[in-house]
Amino acid sequence: MQAQAGWYPDPSGAPQQRFFDGQDWTQAITAPTIVSVAVPVAVHDTRHWTERHPAWTALLVFWLACMLWQWPWLFPTLAAAAAIIAAVRWERRRRARLAAAADRQNTMVLRGDARGVYGDFLPAQTD
Repeated sequence: MQAQAGWYPDPSGAPQQRFFDGQDWTQAITAPTIVSVAVPVAVHDTRHWTERHPAWTALLVFWLACMLWQWPWLFPTLAAAAAIIAAVRWERRRRARLAAAADRQNTMVLRGDARGVYGDFLPAQTD
């Protein structure tokens, strides 16, 4: 039984199709279909806000300088608030480090590693 005429994959293995006229392969070929899809890429600007907005930064610095000049009590208040914020952040980082160390030691204990109990300094072996 003879194959029907139509487009078939090229018998040479090329990435294209060749027309079979029912008896023989013809010279008619089709190029492979190439589909291109535009993919939106999110561009993340890594610069700090002050670098991206220099005019607003200058305006805010000028406004803050005027406020400090007009109200002398504002500077110590802002300094105290900044110190409190820094202390809270430091304490949160300290607790996160302690929690990570405790998790690491707990994992070692569960594995049977003595460093989970004694830390990185194992007791001296006495013979």
